[in-house]
Amino acid sequence: MYYRDQTDLYLAPTREIKEHLICEGTKAENILVTGIPVRQQFLNMDRKHLENEKEVRRVLVMGGGLGLMPDLRRLLGKLHSMQSVQTIVITGKNHKMYEEWVNRYEDVKVLGYTENISKYMRWADLVITKAGGITLFEILHIHPFLEQEMNNARYAAEKGFAKVVWGKHEDYIPELEKLLNDRKLLKQMDENVRHARKEMIDVSLDKAVEIMEERMTA
Repeated sequence: MYYRDQTDLYLAPTREIKEHLICEGTKAENILVTGIPVRQQFLNMDRKHLENEKEVRRVLVMGGGLGLMPDLRRLLGKLHSMQSVQTIVITGKNHKMYEEWVNRYEDVKVLGYTENISKYMRWADLVITKAGGITLFEILHIHPFLEQEMNNARYAAEKGFAKVVWGKHEDYIPELEKLLNDRKLLKQMDENVRHARKEMIDVSLDKAVEIMEERMTA
């Protein structure tokens, strides 16, 4: 988020961003922490059903049409080789990738473009993806390299709901195995997600709009 003298009101995604803006000279009363705007379907991420299937670990692989996902062949091969692991891969609009992997493994379901991302995120124990701007879940980020990706990955790791494989040539398979074999760790990451969601929002977007309207008419 960038500081501008002409800005009357900031909608900050996190309290850390608010503190950054204050350090840049913005008055605290001109900053509202609203979290990251997302579709309504992502606001209810109840995942209690997972408690009934503790023996099955569910993995969702997605991000950028998987074009930036390193060595997908090795990743899916490893997931397929692990017992009691079910995987969904979302290839987006990458039709070539879809055709390459659909029906390759009986325990790896491959989907193309879908509007039901929230459904599959609720289904998953672990999400493997690049460090996007709004993914907030138990995550394994692999080799973030763009500045914004690195910032997002760093924030998620500091909050305890993501593990990041930083080095471009660092092997991510050991971290993947550690996560999937440690139910206690996954549960702790889930709790960290819930805590992060609560601390990210001080003011709802509806209330923020009301405040903006009040200031415009004052």
